[in-house]
Amino acid sequence: MDYYKMDQQPLLQKARKPTLPEVSYSLRKSVAVVGIIFGLAATIVFSGLLPQFKNPWASGLGAGSGIVAAVTLWNHSRYQAAEQAGTFPTSHSLLFRLFAIISGSLGMAGFLGFLFVGLYNLEELTGRSPYICAIWGFALAKWSILMLLYTNDYEKRREIRKQLAPPSDSHLTSYA
Repeated sequence: MDYYKMDQQPLLQKARKPTLPEVSYSLRKSVAVVGIIFGLAATIVFSGLLPQFKNPWASGLGAGSGIVAAVTLWNHSRYQAAEQAGTFPTSHSLLFRLFAIISGSLGMAGFLGFLFVGLYNLEELTGRSPYICAIWGFALAKWSILMLLYTNDYEKRREIRKQLAPPSDSHLTSYA
């Protein structure tokens, strides 16, 4: 049976389609770099560099948001490099998903918790208010959700490429 001349249309119909729209890697990377810059800026501003904006919780959540954006950028870069090389990227999807779920849970807990504290205490919107922390908690949750979506999308694309690849003939090779 000639595997290279097989009709691959049924295989394409069985394959799961990627969930996210086709967007260029340069756009995905640019958005991730902007997220890293904003996370770094929030960390610097709220760490105490400007005394009127000293807010350690906002600084920590901004740093977390920047870290998740950096991991998302790394995920885009490694998948693009593997795709350009014509290979399959190693699957670290379980690790990425676990990281996204944990950081997303922390971000949502921060968002809801600080929003509740701000509303309960009728706080004003200042540099030290819990609303600023809630915003950065939401940003952390947003990056975690994006990382989870991209990881799922890249895993589906990886499966499709594996299914479309010709079978290896390594079982026909003799070592005598």
